Amino acid sequence: MTELMFSVFFFQFLVIGSLVLCVLGVAVLIGFLWIDLRDKQIW
Repeated sequence: MTELMFSVFFFQFLVIGSLVLCVLGVAVLIGFLWIDLRDKQIW
């Protein structure tokens, strides 16, 4: 029973961690694009 609870907790931790990483990656990309558009320097 304890192992089942731990596995569920670990799975939720992995899912939340992956979602946070995806959100951070998208935020960084949008930030770089916004800075480039603001400075009129598109790559």
